[in-house]
Amino acid sequence: MASNVEALLPLAAVLVPEDHINIGRLSDLLNSAYIDHIIDDSGDIYVTDGVPFPIWLSIDTEAKLILMSTFFEPEAEVTIDWLTKVNQLNTSIMVAQFSYAEGCLWGRYWITFNGGLNVRHFIKMLRRFAGAFRAGVEELSA
Repeated sequence: MASNVEALLPLAAVLVPEDHINIGRLSDLLNSAYIDHIIDDSGDIYVTDGVPFPIWLSIDTEAKLILMSTFFEPEAEVTIDWLTKVNQLNTSIMVAQFSYAEGCLWGRYWITFNGGLNVRHFIKMLRRFAGAFRAGVEELSA
């Protein structure tokens, strides 16, 4: 009976088992959500369209974490107190963890797949992270 119920559930309501999480499977999930991406030379996913800001996805199989990350390099030299600005962004914008290094604003977010990955939650957090980072860039540029 359980298999009949699972067949009726949308993919988003099903957990992908943790031992099935790999770059190819994440690529399949992104394709099903109409999110454009490529797998880069290092084996990470670069999400290019379908999110508010381009991001990379990589997998830490030992920690059972998916890392979402991105960066923004201002075109002109920005003369601000980066420590204060990054602290303000981390205080006012949820989801993204902001940092500053090498002339760029960086953003990171981790999602666990320990026990399985809920597809709907993964896609929602992917979009929220990209949107949060974009909000940080817009605040920086204001």
